[in-house]
Amino acid sequence: MLPTFPWRSTASKKRPSQLFNEGFFRGLAGGVEANTAFHTGVDRLRLDDVVGEIAWPDGMEDFAPSPYERLQSAGAETVVFDAIQPGELEVGSLTAPPPRHRKIIRGDEFLLGREAEVVIVAEHLLPAEGGLVDHKNRLVNLHGEGGIGKTRLAQALCDLLEDYRHFPGGIFEIDCEPVPDANQLAVTMLQAIGVASAEQIPHPAEMLAAALQEISNSKGDVLLMLDNVDPLFDADKGVETCRLLKQLFTDCPSLRILTTCRRQLQLGGYESDFLVDPLAPQIAVSLFIQSIPDQDVRNSVQSLPPESMKHVFELVAALGGHPLSIFLAAHRIVAGFEPIAQQLEQAPKSVAKFLAAPDLVGVPPRQRSLPASLNLSYELLSERAQEIFRKSSLLPGGLYRHVDTLDQLLGDDWRKWIEEAHKIGLLRYEQEDQRFWLLNPIREYAELLLNGGEGNDFNVAVANHWAEFASLQNFLLNPAQNSQAMEKLDLPEDTEEKRKRLAQFHSQACAALMSEEANILSGYRIGLAIDVAAGRRTATGLTDYLKLYDKRQTNAWIARSMVEYSDNPETRAAALNNLGSMLSDLGDREGALDAARESSEISRKLAEAHPEAFLPDVATSPNNLGNIPSKTGARDRALDCFREVVETGERYHALGRNPAHIMGGSIRLADCLGEENDQESLAALDRAATPLEPIHTQNRATLGDMIEVNQRRIALLERMEPSKVRNVASELEEQRNRYAEEGEPV
Repeated sequence: MLPTFPWRSTASKKRPSQLFNEGFFRGLAGGVEANTAFHTGVDRLRLDDVVGEIAWPDGMEDFAPSPYERLQSAGAETVVFDAIQPGELEVGSLTAPPPRHRKIIRGDEFLLGREAEVVIVAEHLLPAEGGLVDHKNRLVNLHGEGGIGKTRLAQALCDLLEDYRHFPGGIFEIDCEPVPDANQLAVTMLQAIGVASAEQIPHPAEMLAAALQEISNSKGDVLLMLDNVDPLFDADKGVETCRLLKQLFTDCPSLRILTTCRRQLQLGGYESDFLVDPLAPQIAVSLFIQSIPDQDVRNSVQSLPPESMKHVFELVAALGGHPLSIFLAAHRIVAGFEPIAQQLEQAPKSVAKFLAAPDLVGVPPRQRSLPASLNLSYELLSERAQEIFRKSSLLPGGLYRHVDTLDQLLGDDWRKWIEEAHKIGLLRYEQEDQRFWLLNPIREYAELLLNGGEGNDFNVAVANHWAEFASLQNFLLNPAQNSQAMEKLDLPEDTEEKRKRLAQFHSQACAALMSEEANILSGYRIGLAIDVAAGRRTATGLTDYLKLYDKRQTNAWIARSMVEYSDNPETRAAALNNLGSMLSDLGDREGALDAARESSEISRKLAEAHPEAFLPDVATSPNNLGNIPSKTGARDRALDCFREVVETGERYHALGRNPAHIMGGSIRLADCLGEENDQESLAALDRAATPLEPIHTQNRATLGDMIEVNQRRIALLERMEPSKVRNVASELEEQRNRYAEEGEPV
């Protein structure tokens, strides 16, 4: 046993001699001076050398004396060291004192990006100081999805509290996963705090309370960290576990308990619950790289060029900052025949296969794959809750509980069952938006379950549901575009009231499309795979909304996917033409030109067999082909395209069709010619006016086209032939008056 020395002075209370390790006492016994033995034999100095702090706290002097000098200054050396003369101490067999911090096995030593959480939770665990009344709950529960990092956060918190010498009675970590019930939990706690033969004690709960009280009275506050308490709080065992913990709190006022669980404990006023959040993107990338086991592979990833490193960020984003998923994915990046950069490029496209690393032998089975971890929670759900959880995988934007958008799709009772899944730790809930949602790896897990059962039928229902939803909201954005449908809205007769109601419809439609955008796009993707018609309806329904909010990237993605899933030349030509416009808006001129050229070639072939049906498409493609080079300065190419538009429009008009393409092409041709060739510009506008002259009085739209042409003609004539301006201006004035009589003035 260690020799016992009284430690008493006016500056400190009694302290255990175990602050000094075996080297200190052997040094004294071997004739080493006490000062030297002290400096080489202090067991562990914490941050601000807490040994010295016992007798002489920081801040009392400007210099920083050694711990031994501090003890001497306090007069402690007269009772500690003077009685020991070098060479006079006999050292027998030495045994280490029981550890003050009993740890469970660490899975790893990584703790990235959790510093703020550690400090916040520590603040809630620590008792009040200075005799203040302690109003804190004495149990803190870290909850969240399986694999979110609850255990590692709790372990780091215990390490921090030990470093700062909090809980002098001891910090005891206990793995509760194998513990079957509350009685065995009491036995396990007794074993953790050092009670021998605890399994033979007839009433372990009573003995536990007495033992904890004795430790608290003799040493100070005690912290118990209970990891993975989920099995102890199910329907059958929860009552007994709650009773045990409440009894411990009653009998041991200085006891604190830290738990990790996938759900809130609902003890009834004893606990503070903290939801563990996913990692921030940059921290998640660092964890991914540090978790790669092969040093060569890790170095290869760290040295990737920016164009390849972006795939790491894409993969980590797809993993949703979920630590276990990141850890498993890192173990799937290996050296082999496939280059590292190529593995990373493909990884975000197939996240599901990265959710398991079965070859890992150093971790529990539940940490070798995400399904194994989540099955522990999923199997606790009722059958209907399991169904709703599976179906929620196709709703990446979440489920809003305060609206009825999903009632038709999931049933009127879905809120009840989704709350059951939320309580078990499978979904998250945002109070402000009243929205349930899943982390992406959990959603991938749920989708795997869905595809193993009712997936295909529900996929069809989802695709059609969001197609109808998008079409309805698109109509409500601007009901005036469909006069027949607008009659069904039961609008007020008063013009001002009608305007307000339409504005209200517009605002509500914008809000609905904005909140459900991710779900609608998911439905669109599903529709393209199994029901292309539903996908097209969804894309059409989103068109005005995406333009209104200038969502160019999303528009381009939809246009590109419509090309990919086109099932005939006609739809492919239209999709390519639309894609060219979207890519041009994004600044991808080359991509836009390629799409427009292919669209034009397809349309020409179709028009050879069916001119009446496809000549408008032939005109539309060169129109886009002209717009793109005109923006890049390729003027001659643009002029050729616009001339082709005019010629095609004249051919179409010769068949007795609308002359709109003649006008559109002529105006663009005139704009492209500019002031360098006024004569050809004027000729182009005259070509536009010719077919409009006999029909411009037939409807307001054609009248508006004629007004625009004449405005441009006047601008040219003022430079070229001022004498003709008066006649055209007179016609323009008459046309404007007629236009104003039919609606708003020009």
